[in-house]
Amino acid sequence: MAKKEEEENFDDEYKITKLYWNITELAEMFGVTTSLLRLWGRQFEILNPRRINSRGDRKYNKEDIEHFKLIYHLVREKGYSIPGAQAKLREMKDDPINNEQVVLTLRSVKEFLVELRANL
Repeated sequence: MAKKEEEENFDDEYKITKLYWNITELAEMFGVTTSLLRLWGRQFEILNPRRINSRGDRKYNKEDIEHFKLIYHLVREKGYSIPGAQAKLREMKDDPINNEQVVLTLRSVKEFLVELRANL
């Protein structure tokens, strides 16, 4: 199954109003390992999963998933190294209008419009 199809399946499966996703669900969502998520959680300050139970399991909310999408886009799709992606995120934080966030927002709008057209 192609990566794009996997992401579309995830979006369909997880559009349910869910407050938190666990690390395994997030890893499956993007086709990466849980160890990669843990690494990125240590490397990127914006990834800050909640630990809402006594065992300390990582739980991700929608904002965390959006941050992960941005990091995934920079590292996996654009080919940035981790230090390069960190620098880009700092740059984007200072820049009120950034191209990466615009691209991700436009993708979300496109997905919504395609879904809307399919339901007509």
